Amino acid sequence: METTLKHKLAIYALILSLASCGGDDNRNTLNGPIPVAHLSISDSPLYDYGNLLLDSQGNHEFTVTNLGSVSATQITGTFYFSIAFFYVGGTFPGTEGTCGSELSGHSSCTVRVAFNPKAMGHSETTLQLSYYNGLLEMVTSLPVLSGTGI
Repeated sequence: METTLKHKLAIYALILSLASCGGDDNRNTLNGPIPVAHLSISDSPLYDYGNLLLDSQGNHEFTVTNLGSVSATQITGTFYFSIAFFYVGGTFPGTEGTCGSELSGHSSCTVRVAFNPKAMGHSETTLQLSYYNGLLEMVTSLPVLSGTGI
């Protein structure tokens, strides 16, 4: 019996489907645990810098923890559309921050973030870390950072 391309694709799709089964515990039915990095940032889901006078600066140190068993690589940090929030000193991970472009499994590092309101009123952004988890490019979505210029 000759196997057609359609049959080969169906078999391949079934294998991929079975390999991705297993839910949130990073397991699949073919190989057991899939080791991946998973970054978590302290003070989630929300960190509030409170009320600050215009052009004053409040700093906060966040702990980044890799809950996974493999290294997170290609780590970079950004803020979603914000001029009021930035890394202390201007670049990732912030002055005296200890994070680099890689974080081993089951380890932690720090980033230092500043809030410096330029206008009166509430400001909000997300501290986002992009990283490669061993399988995919990932982006953290917490914590939300907030503060109010007075």
